[in-house]
Amino acid sequence: MKTLILRLGLILFVMAGPAFGQKPVKRRPEPDALVQLGLQKKPVPVKKGDSLNSLQLTFRGTFWRDPDWVTRLGLTSEQTKKMEETFRQYRLKLIDISAALEKDELLLAPMIEALPDGDSAKLAAQIDKVADGRSELEKVNSKMLIAILQVLTPEQWARLREKME
Repeated sequence: MKTLILRLGLILFVMAGPAFGQKPVKRRPEPDALVQLGLQKKPVPVKKGDSLNSLQLTFRGTFWRDPDWVTRLGLTSEQTKKMEETFRQYRLKLIDISAALEKDELLLAPMIEALPDGDSAKLAAQIDKVADGRSELEKVNSKMLIAILQVLTPEQWARLREKME
């Protein structure tokens, strides 16, 4: 009985650590997922001084499909087409990375359940794979946003900065 409680406590301890430093991977359409798909609007406060984070929070969905943003920024149809194409190209990469991450997380679960008898070297390597997958997902998502925003003209950037302040 003590061993069972110890194992459960250790599993909870090991699983809770990454949860404090990472965002959870979303598996079902939730309100934030609807915002990202451009199906729902959600006002998000923007913090000064944290530019990449501010951009990610401001543009959580396909803003170039939103008539309000198109009007605010004065986007042309050519710009929206370029943004859409960039989104589609990166979306394929994001789907692949998300699938690989989910696979790595599934492989991690039985290793944690096998504690304390499991192979700690394999466990550490799998934890590294999961962390690397999460990091790669964040990097590609940020690169996608930057590529989309590079379509803007200097005047549109100026309007964007005004809206973020």
